[in-house]
Formats: sequence, C-alpha cells, structure tokens
Amino acid sequence: MATILIVDDEPQIVHLLSEIVMEAGHTPITAANGRDALALARTLCPGLIISDVRMPLMDGHTLVSILRSDPVQAQTMVILISACFEPAQTMIGTPTTLLPKPLDIPLLESLLLRFVEPTSSTAVGEPIGKGMQLADGRARRTNHATQSDSA
Repeated sequence: MATILIVDDEPQIVHLLSEIVMEAGHTPITAANGRDALALARTLCPGLIISDVRMPLMDGHTLVSILRSDPVQAQTMVILISACFEPAQTMIGTPTTLLPKPLDIPLLESLLLRFVEPTSSTAVGEPIGKGMQLADGRARRTNHATQSDSA
C-alpha cells in the first residue's frame, strides 16, 4: 500500500481519482492546488503524484519543476492530466507521465500497478517496472525511457 497524492481543483475529479486509488489498495491524500500539494509532498513523500495541469496558486508544471529540483523528490513519479494535451503528447515511462482528459481509466489503473511500490513480497533489487527498481527496500525510479517508450 502506498500513499498517492491527488492534486486537482475540481472536486469531482478528486473524488473519481480517490476512488480509483482506493480500489487499487492505496491511500489517497488530496490537494486543490500545486502549492498545497508541494507542502504535502515534502511532508509525506508520496509514492506517486497525480496532478492536473491547470490549477490556481500553482499549476502542475510548476509543481513538477520544483519537485525535480529537490534532491529528495526529484525521482517521484508524477502523472500530469489535462484537457490541453493531444494524445500524441502522451508520454509514459519517465518520472513525469502526461495523460489527456477525459481520463482513460484502465490506462490509469495500469499505471498505478506499474509506478507504485509493490507490497513487501517483492525482493529488494527485483525490477518492478520500466525505469524502476527496488534498492535498500525502497523504490528507486530512474529515467531510462527511450523515444519508443513515449509512443
């Protein structure tokens, strides 16, 4: 079970994403903007962040930029969602994944399985997904994605 930070200023989206996260067996925490999400991320070190792009106070791109400059949070997996993305811009397999709205729920569910630290039954050092490997009992995420991964 992992803690997943959900960031969106639309309560309906937050509710939907929280339900998906809980059904996957994880604990959702929520924020309505990037500023609050940044404070939660620094305090709670979530296993994954799912964030809208367009929000008040701090948008998703700014949130990711600040996280990437923080040595502790730099490799935290982030899924950015937005109605402004074209499907061709969808990129999966790097520390920041871009998904268009409306959300493809089965794809999001598969990303939760792929990006979130598995249960304690996984051995240390066992690969847990493209660009991720357990080391010292904790998920380490690396950016080894190739151009073909983003197609």
